[in-house]
Amino acid sequence: MGAFEMRKMKLSLAAIAISAFALCTGVSLIETRAQEPLVIGIAKSSTGFMSAYDVPAALGIKLAIQDINAQGGLLGRELQWIYRDTKTDKAQAVIAAHELIDDGADVLSVSCDFDYGGPAASVAQEKGIIALGCAGSPRFGRQGVGPNAFSLDTQTPDECGSLAEWASISRGWKTVYLLTDTFIDYTKTCSQYFETRWVELEGENSIVGRDTFLLTDTSISSQVSRIRGLDTAPDVLFVPSCNPGLGVAARQIRAAGIETPIITGVCGDGDYWLESVPGLDNFYNAAYVSTYLDDPWEDVNTFVRRQIELDPEITQRAFAIIGYSEIQAYAEAVNRANSFDAAAVVEALESFTEVPLLVGPTTFTNERHGDIWRPMVIVEVKDGKHHFVERWKIQKPPPVKF
Repeated sequence: MGAFEMRKMKLSLAAIAISAFALCTGVSLIETRAQEPLVIGIAKSSTGFMSAYDVPAALGIKLAIQDINAQGGLLGRELQWIYRDTKTDKAQAVIAAHELIDDGADVLSVSCDFDYGGPAASVAQEKGIIALGCAGSPRFGRQGVGPNAFSLDTQTPDECGSLAEWASISRGWKTVYLLTDTFIDYTKTCSQYFETRWVELEGENSIVGRDTFLLTDTSISSQVSRIRGLDTAPDVLFVPSCNPGLGVAARQIRAAGIETPIITGVCGDGDYWLESVPGLDNFYNAAYVSTYLDDPWEDVNTFVRRQIELDPEITQRAFAIIGYSEIQAYAEAVNRANSFDAAAVVEALESFTEVPLLVGPTTFTNERHGDIWRPMVIVEVKDGKHHFVERWKIQKPPPVKF
């Protein structure tokens, strides 16, 4: 069965809860509901630049918990959440993780980047509990944190390799200029995987220039001047960055009269930053799904409407889908294991093969605790508005580097 057909199965949290009760043989509903709540500790940023991604992810987690509890809980246990602000600070992430575990967290959900989520996940690993995340780096897993860490993000070999394939194969672009934000692990690894796949498709000479900047830069005038100074303009600019850096780069590139198409990763999703680049055009970003009520998967649109009703000002709605999927994945693994024991849950998670979560079909292995085969959506910004372009299934993910 293919990923899209599996998607149609729409694995529901209701089904998870019902089947979980069926597995609890010999234990009555009243007895199971009398068990202590299962506590999800959320160690994410509500301040700093990571809050644009972490706050929506936390909302998704809370909605998933709400849905599970409405169906009687997980293996009969009610789910609760507690929260600590990691403040887009690595040291604070460690403090938050310890506080959450001291306050009774049974599972941790951490910040949506390896640099900022990894420290909290490492605390969870030390304490023997599961760490769920939304980091793109393949290092968020066995190799970089430990066996208890799993990311529900589409990993950067898939995400950024897909961008290279789409740009080359679907758009027919033959030359590229790489302008890489080196501030965080995600943007650096995204650039590396994009370049690997692009060179396979178009050759080394197709890269007409490379440059770097930082998310915190308020000006990239030197980099823009170097792009303008090229003898021949590239077909496309690849600018892996997060905001505010991405907005600064896009605004200054366009202000310099450079109308070359710009492509970027999932950090470019969301319309909260577009006011800084009025009328942005010819701009494309990868996404897990389209959160602009035009995704071909209707369950995504239904969830987006629910988000908008709850919080119309939410920044990155796709990250709420990732947060929701974190709890979906954990619930499915607990159901398969018929246990909350961390080792049993890890084994169940590693058995996932195209499990149809809200974010898309999800596969883990003993080696990879993040998906590198999930289809990506390409979203276009035209005249300042997003719309779905196509869903791209990667043909050849670049080799994973841990």
